[in-house]
Amino acid sequence: MWNVTPNSVAKTVSALKPLPLRPLAALVTVLAFTLAVSLLSQERVCRAPFREDTLVLTPSGQAIGVEIADDQAEQTKGLGGRACLSKNAGMLFSFDRPGNYSFWMKGMRFNIDIVWLDTDRRVVGVKRNLSPASYPKTYDSPKPAQYVLELPAGRAAELGLKEGASITF
Repeated sequence: MWNVTPNSVAKTVSALKPLPLRPLAALVTVLAFTLAVSLLSQERVCRAPFREDTLVLTPSGQAIGVEIADDQAEQTKGLGGRACLSKNAGMLFSFDRPGNYSFWMKGMRFNIDIVWLDTDRRVVGVKRNLSPASYPKTYDSPKPAQYVLELPAGRAAELGLKEGASITF
């Protein structure tokens, strides 16, 4: 049985010493830093709806799921209005014939890479890390293209998409 008296509680409380502030501050700093590094190192996952119409095989050997924009309305809107695009996704614009097609960042909410492809699906131009803030500026294909691939910013370089490279779809 416990024999607890006000006097014994007072003695116990007075025996407890508070942690010195410096070690406590150091502990809080280390925990905050660890949490920040953990959050920054995690790959952001896009949970926005996405319609995967086909796969594109890149020069790096990686398959990317793409949504095909093959009519005027889809091509005009593109990725505009979407919250995000996952790392292994993109939008493929397919035109009836080769031409010098221009793109803008209207309604975009994230940066993208734009890759222009000729009739043989060879890269004829790349614009990297385009910002929504650049609207109403337009980006033009440097040579006639029949297909255009939009990817999350930085992915074109990661996938080996540079002038002369070929993709399969």
